[in-house]
Amino acid sequence: MTVAVNVSHFEGVTMAPPDPILGVSEAFRADTNDMKLNLGVGAYRTEELQPYVLNVVKEGIESHLVFIAEVSLSHVPK
Repeated sequence: MTVAVNVSHFEGVTMAPPDPILGVSEAFRADTNDMKLNLGVGAYRTEELQPYVLNVVKEGIESHLVFIAEVSLSHVPK
């Protein structure tokens, strides 16, 4: 008779500290401010699901510091 034993290969590995990038999403969920913006990973969208372009990006485009090869600033695949 064979007995199955649950042994993890990671049993002795110390847990890494929390990822600060994921902490941004956690802070967003915890924030109760109605004017909050989710600056976590991903493309930013308005409530109407339109691309939201940060002011700093707009200013970079206007001052020619940022070159945009495409007209759309959306990350939606074509």
